[in-house]
Amino acid sequence: MRDLTIPESVKSIGHAAFSLCTGLTNVVLPNSVTNVGDWAFSGCTGLTNVSIPSSVTSLGFSAFSGCSSLAIETIPNGVATIYTYAFSECASLKNITMPDGLIQINSGLFSGCGSLTTSRSPEGVASIEPDAFANCPSLTSITVDPSNASYSSMDGVVFNRTEPRFIFTPRQDGGYTIPDGVTSIMPHAFEGCGNLTSVTFPDGVQKIWYNAFAHCSSLTTVAFPRVVTHIMGLAFFGCSSLTNISIPGARASSVNISLLVATGCSR
Repeated sequence: MRDLTIPESVKSIGHAAFSLCTGLTNVVLPNSVTNVGDWAFSGCTGLTNVSIPSSVTSLGFSAFSGCSSLAIETIPNGVATIYTYAFSECASLKNITMPDGLIQINSGLFSGCGSLTTSRSPEGVASIEPDAFANCPSLTSITVDPSNASYSSMDGVVFNRTEPRFIFTPRQDGGYTIPDGVTSIMPHAFEGCGNLTSVTFPDGVQKIWYNAFAHCSSLTTVAFPRVVTHIMGLAFFGCSSLTNISIPGARASSVNISLLVATGCSR
């Protein structure tokens, strides 16, 4: 089986219906289909294209996870819900435009998409999970619609509008300066930025959340601002080159440092 055209009578693609069909290369879904279920096409490593009609409103958990040859670029605007890990480990995805009706970019949605370079998020997105793009080493830009009320993007980096939080950065090479006004570095914000060598915090940063700088293997020196109060567990997990950590003396005794050193900062 290589090409598959689903008949018009079908309304839903069920749980794991075509999972691990590695010989499948092309799928055409009819306009009658409204739902693609959990794991529906997961592990279809030969699948290069799937035609998703505008009638589809939801894509299930891990619906296309592990489809390493899949190279779609646009998810149709009718899709309002995409569940966690729906496109995880899709190694051939390079650019993705998400549907206008999407409200939430869920956990792990594009995690492990090693070739993904750009992503565009629509106006209506109200929630972006911090690990939605985890382990995407080629990602250089995430663009958020300028009219979005919850998030903004600057130079490909995502920020929260309603609270001054740093949400996610794509790949960073060399040094990076976090803009003024940011008070929190959210989970997974810099995770996997293997070429990041230094980071400069603005004076207002108070919290650095778990896994914020995990696996930044080239990061050597971190100097925290004076108002920092919390450095969460695993914040610098796997930072194998980190040799210098500076916390202002006046604040050092009151900073809540949770497992900062004992989590992969090996020197």
